[in-house]
Amino acid sequence: MTSPAPAPLRVGACVRETPRVVWALAATLAALMGCYALAVPLYHGPDESKHVDMLFAVREPGGWPAEHERHMNAQVVASTQAAGYAPGRPARSATEAVPRHRRPALQNLAPDTSSPVPNQMWQHPPLGYVPTAVGLAIVTAATPGAGAWAHDVVVGLMRLVGALVLVPLPLLAYWTTARLAGRGAGATAAAVLVAAVPGLAHVGGTVTNDSLLIALVGGLTLVVVHVATGDLSPRTATLAGLVGGLALLTKGFALFLPAWLVGAYALAAWRGGRPALRPAATAGALALAVAAALGGWWWLRNVLRFGVVQPRASAFGAPPAEFTPELGHWLTAVGRILPRSFWGYFGWTEAALPWPVVGAAGVVLAVGLAGAFAARRPADPWRRGDVALLLGAVAGCAAIMLYGSWGVYAEAGRRVAMHGRYLMPGLVGMAAAAALGLTALARRLPAWLPAALLAGGGLLHTTAFAVIVERYWMPPGAGYREGVAALLAWSPWPPVVTATAAGLAAAGFAWAVVETVLIARAGPTVEGEVKGRRGAPTRSSTAAAS
Repeated sequence: MTSPAPAPLRVGACVRETPRVVWALAATLAALMGCYALAVPLYHGPDESKHVDMLFAVREPGGWPAEHERHMNAQVVASTQAAGYAPGRPARSATEAVPRHRRPALQNLAPDTSSPVPNQMWQHPPLGYVPTAVGLAIVTAATPGAGAWAHDVVVGLMRLVGALVLVPLPLLAYWTTARLAGRGAGATAAAVLVAAVPGLAHVGGTVTNDSLLIALVGGLTLVVVHVATGDLSPRTATLAGLVGGLALLTKGFALFLPAWLVGAYALAAWRGGRPALRPAATAGALALAVAAALGGWWWLRNVLRFGVVQPRASAFGAPPAEFTPELGHWLTAVGRILPRSFWGYFGWTEAALPWPVVGAAGVVLAVGLAGAFAARRPADPWRRGDVALLLGAVAGCAAIMLYGSWGVYAEAGRRVAMHGRYLMPGLVGMAAAAALGLTALARRLPAWLPAALLAGGGLLHTTAFAVIVERYWMPPGAGYREGVAALLAWSPWPPVVTATAAGLAAAGFAWAVVETVLIARAGPTVEGEVKGRRGAPTRSSTAAAS
């Protein structure tokens, strides 16, 4: 008897079948990103002033700047000074803040001309800035008097608008895991893991070109899992090419995507046997062709114009005469910086989660990933090949990051490009893989896993906000009350906005807690991990789908 063909990817069906708890987690992540956007001082996100400047560049009629031709807008440079940006400056007090009604607009800070300050972000494709630029244009066009907004309001609005693209990540993690293990505790746990990472919410709450890449690779994770489990339809192949092509127009960290797509279709062909070889090859070729046509041309342009795939925008100079690259020294720096900046290194690595908190979170993630390979049983509907595919995105990003970082270190003796945000595009896949492993390890009480992870996530975010307030808003001798007062005084927005964001985050978290407890008390669902997923592909079902 032939098994039923695996269901094709239908986003509408995914949305309809999403439980309330996942919507609560998406709402909580949205509110948390707003809170981080309000809590971290303006321009203290990594390269934030450069990204703000590129939002001006993407709207200019002359097109994207050519090699070494972009210098920061003088108004942006002046606004960094007006906002009090100074790396390493002591914590701010409420008395230092300029009253909101006296803060000048951008056009009143400086002429609308180029400054002597170079901006190296021309090395990236422009698409990463488009969502924020479009959203900002819509808001300003619909708001009377927007041209007179204070400079910090404009940058603060950029932060809030740019965060919107990351709101679907808990949904994507849930749908991805549900494809492999059913709509049960494991899928919910994956959504919780995504929302629990303070580093993600911090990145989402700053002006950056990372957010769109994170969102697109998260979406592609869902697509490649459908491919690997037997969906070889032209429609899904076209979708894979479209999402992958758009991701290629964001940052060079997307360059691993063609290999990832090849791996997904190769896995589907291997599972389906001889009957699946031709359909998998055809669908894979379609996906790669669409991705190359949509986003691959940028990197071919770089090769033809600069002679390299990714031009280096910053000149780091020669190393000291006595410098010799030491692999052990470099790896030690990577091991010290990468975990902390992934979980929560806020601003210009000025405020960090304590090491015990980082270590505990890392252990939970590592145990889950190890369990996905070691604790799987034959009755589980997912396979170790699925787990390997899920981790393909973080592996690809890590390889590109480490290759570039070692190159700069070996040539110039500089330790750069070691930030955990570069691994965030793989977060959906990591969360799904870890959730599968943790569910396999917690077989006696799997329904309580999301609630336990949610409690841990709440602790992570609470600690993160305490660290941020202490570092940026509490001068020596000040307490948390004075710290909150300073935060409110420096904020671009009236206190009611900050209070509303905090209230929404608390309400979303409470909603998610209630939903996870209800799920835990109900026990395993019919379509949860015990029963497996609907349409779980076997070699015969994949062949039938082909």
